[in-house]
Amino acid sequence: MNHASPVSGIPKTPNPSKSAKVVLGHKDAARAAFGEALRLLKQEENRLGQAAVQRALGDLESKLERNDAARAAYGEALTLYEKEEYRIGQAIVLLVLGGLESKLGCNDAARAAYGEALTLSKQENKLLGQADAQLGLGRLDSKLESNEAARAAYGEALTLYNRVGDQLGRANTQFGLGELESKLGRDEEARAAYTNAIAFYEETGLTDERQAAVTALNKLNERSERR
Repeated sequence: MNHASPVSGIPKTPNPSKSAKVVLGHKDAARAAFGEALRLLKQEENRLGQAAVQRALGDLESKLERNDAARAAYGEALTLYEKEEYRIGQAIVLLVLGGLESKLGCNDAARAAYGEALTLSKQENKLLGQADAQLGLGRLDSKLESNEAARAAYGEALTLYNRVGDQLGRANTQFGLGELESKLGRDEEARAAYTNAIAFYEETGLTDERQAAVTALNKLNERSERR
């Protein structure tokens, strides 16, 4: 249930997430195309374009579970954005990198990436980027059973998502809260969070995510009835 488009302002060339999805079934051709794009962009001295391609390559390698290659591509993207002093681009990549590191169990690296993304988003006054960083931290702390920290991060994320009116962010945060409260045996709080998540997912039209929240709520209700 990852939240796409962490912050606004990414360059138009190319759309990294879309690119990776389109070419996932043709990985060798995709790498060749990315390589050719990088060659041309280097000739043009277009660093922002190069960074966007490197991020697209990182997305592809991550989906293929070539994690070292993904890290390398994301690292190149970060370096290029830093040279251009493009903090928004850096924040976008750091959010994705935080998710990768968390998935791999590299929790310190994940926390560092989310923390830097949060700092950069604050510097640029990007509320959506701040919200996504807080959501990532909430998920990480929940996984590590730092429950109070997780609840606080989810609360910050929800406040920010409410301010910008981001329904998907609200849904993902409420689902995360539901998982946290359910794990802690706080059934009423978990039930309210899952119910909110279902409503927000319905508004976004994401049926798979909505079904996951419905399933979680049903399991919670079954557990409560057995008590």
